Amino acid sequence: MISSRIIAFNTIVRKEFLRFARIWIQTILPSVITMFLYITIFGNFIGDRIGTIKSFEYIDYIIPGLIIMPIITNSYMNVVGSFYSSRFQKSCEELLVSPVPNWVILLGYITGGVIRAFVVGVAVYIVLSKDGVFGSLNWLFTIQGMIVAQTLLIFPLVLGVSWTALERVSSEKRDVFKVMNANRKQRIFLEIYCARKGITNGILLGFGRAIAEVGAVMMVGGNIAGKTRVLTTSVVLETSVGRLDTALKLGMILLVISLITAFALQFIQYIRFFEQKTFGEEDFIEQSFDHFTASWKHMNVIKNDKTIIEDCSLQVSSNEIVALMGESGSGKSTLLRAMIGLESESSIYSRDIAYVSQNPILVMDTVAMELELSSKLHVELSNSGKYFAEICGFEERGDQRTDSLSGGEIQRLAFLRALSMNRKILVLDEVTSELDGGSIERIEEQIILFKNRGGGVIFATHNPFQAKRLADRILYIHNGKLIDEKHEISQQIRDGKIIG
Repeated sequence: MISSRIIAFNTIVRKEFLRFARIWIQTILPSVITMFLYITIFGNFIGDRIGTIKSFEYIDYIIPGLIIMPIITNSYMNVVGSFYSSRFQKSCEELLVSPVPNWVILLGYITGGVIRAFVVGVAVYIVLSKDGVFGSLNWLFTIQGMIVAQTLLIFPLVLGVSWTALERVSSEKRDVFKVMNANRKQRIFLEIYCARKGITNGILLGFGRAIAEVGAVMMVGGNIAGKTRVLTTSVVLETSVGRLDTALKLGMILLVISLITAFALQFIQYIRFFEQKTFGEEDFIEQSFDHFTASWKHMNVIKNDKTIIEDCSLQVSSNEIVALMGESGSGKSTLLRAMIGLESESSIYSRDIAYVSQNPILVMDTVAMELELSSKLHVELSNSGKYFAEICGFEERGDQRTDSLSGGEIQRLAFLRALSMNRKILVLDEVTSELDGGSIERIEEQIILFKNRGGGVIFATHNPFQAKRLADRILYIHNGKLIDEKHEISQQIRDGKIIG
């Protein structure tokens, strides 16, 4: 009984902690900024006029109260907010009917509020106290203080917009980075590259917010000529003393500076620093692979408590093409993804596989960049984009943007990107589904040439004629299980009665 109550208590406390910790920019940072402004206004501006109180400097006198205020406020807000959110989300009933005493529930929520209050109190103390990290810096009415104030103002805005841009980098692009064995630094660079427009917009918004700020600059930096006076505070000063013509001129200068900066940042979005428009012309070394046999045993994939792939085992050897066939929804794509480690923690052959998905994603801006991405990530590969471009008619289209390509062109380019990786196993998922007859012929020719170099190929197809034309072996899958070629479903697939 006691252990169950402890588990319930720990669960509630953990939930409450994660609730405010995940959004610390909204729960912790505002209290710190508010108290920082309080101490700036009341402690420094008003404190100098009040003097001492019972032998204490006014700023020392009010700091304990300023620390206690956010502690009380945050503890109250956390507990009350949790109860009200439970009520509005219709989860309060589940909490009340649970076999947990009311005092355990209340103690859990109160403890969560105390933890948040403690965190906020420590943060405020660090900022305000003379014994804290920043207490002895004496940043009031200094350039450093102005920079800190502006940073506190624009940081949530820049971070929020930039983070949203990074989150919008699709999981499919991240899968491409993983399949291409990009290291951690390379993946971070590629994600930033894909999100660069959103990040630039975040910086632009932050700059606009900072350049228009007057209040924080006046409170923290004052308006000291030759020291902390900036254009915004100069405009305010000139306006307050009635020199409107001077204020207008300064305002126009500020407006021109802001417009030039804004246009420059917007222009950066369209400057393709890393974008190459011509192909590398190094010779591609057509490597002959030593004999190998790659095996995958007892693969299982479970999603949302539903078994998608069940106990599937298969293998591919050098100089072999294996076709995978099955009706729509049978698990072909999931099985291929499991083989390369995208549906599981890892794959022992991940560094030996080049993969093309059913709906391939291009990650770079131009055709030339896409074909030479492999050589940029792995220095041991030759920069031979022209060689691969000539295979499928891209030799004169190095500067073409990838977002202007048709579905069939994207498939061809993704296949060429996979070939450029020079891996010994090709895993292809419906790689010719959107291609015309001529393009299909060229792709199949490259698959056969790859096999003749000692490579192994596993490809999913819905076309029984293509499977018979290319494959040395055909595997059949039904409801997430590999089935025997003599199975009734296998017969129907071979006869074209079931379309994959």
